[in-house]
Amino acid sequence: DIYGQPRFLEFLKFIEDFQLIRPDLWARFVNQFRENTDTDFGWRGEYWGKMMRGACFVYSYTKNPMLYKALCDTAKDMISVAEPDGRISSYPKDAEFEAWDVWCRKYVLLGMQYFLEICIDEELVSAVTECMCRQLDYIVERIGSRAEGKKPITSATRNWRGLNSSSLLEPVVRLYNLTGNSKYLNFAHYIVDC
Repeated sequence: DIYGQPRFLEFLKFIEDFQLIRPDLWARFVNQFRENTDTDFGWRGEYWGKMMRGACFVYSYTKNPMLYKALCDTAKDMISVAEPDGRISSYPKDAEFEAWDVWCRKYVLLGMQYFLEICIDEELVSAVTECMCRQLDYIVERIGSRAEGKKPITSATRNWRGLNSSSLLEPVVRLYNLTGNSKYLNFAHYIVDC
């Protein structure tokens, strides 16, 4: 068991110094959304959320104020890339809801949700929550049953009959638990029914 041992703390310090506290890396993650770089149907958009989730776990252990500042800064930067309709995607609009797009959006939502668990700035909590709601509202307006003129979530990908897109279920349920908005619970039921 290395937890609590000096070597473990060395590992965390290394991760913080060479990865998590570097503003250039966080800016590079956010720029994937600013520039819609997944024109090749890739998954560059998953990295910000995955890094944010891991960084929040590290912060929960170390309570490093420099890491907290880096996470607040990147959360604000991510909010800044939201389009007027709430959309945040690493895919260009003419290719949205294809390949790994919903998968990447899932990680943006999850990253923001894990950030809320460590954020003590009430204004930022409110801004992040509003941003997440606007992102999910954008998705709910476009993903759903064909009868409603929407794209089925199982067709919002080219992989595994929609399994990767359907993994959006986790942040949808978490956002419902956070807000109590029944629209999100209904969307969760839709995903499960698919």
